[in-house]
Amino acid sequence: MSWVGRAERAVCFMSDVKAAQQLLSRSRVDLDALEAVVDNPKVVDEVFGFLAQQAVEKALKAQLAMLEIQFPVTHQLTRLVSVLEKAGVKVPESGTLLPLTPFAVQYRYEGLDFEDPFDRKSALKSVRDLVTRTRKLV
Repeated sequence: MSWVGRAERAVCFMSDVKAAQQLLSRSRVDLDALEAVVDNPKVVDEVFGFLAQQAVEKALKAQLAMLEIQFPVTHQLTRLVSVLEKAGVKVPESGTLLPLTPFAVQYRYEGLDFEDPFDRKSALKSVRDLVTRTRKLV
């Protein structure tokens, strides 16, 4: 793995299968945690959403690494999906996954700011689908 550029404009270039496998493995760890706490009311939505966001971020980066595409050092799922789409890769779950971005930082410190309840089961299904698709690529 190598980092290029200044911190705010850094990109990561992980160009081998081993790096993609490592990212996917870490994504799977987050997914396993999600599955373990999906129905646990003691785990607040902010923590559940953070794990979901992390699983998605790592899975998307694993796909980019497999394609040997430089990607930004970011928690912004929209940016990662955009890089994949420019490479011709569709992310069918993006509609459900992109709203997880604020869980990376904002909601961990500020708490949730929306009125509708967070749909954990829907988020879990989308994350699981993405990780499963990524596993087939890696």
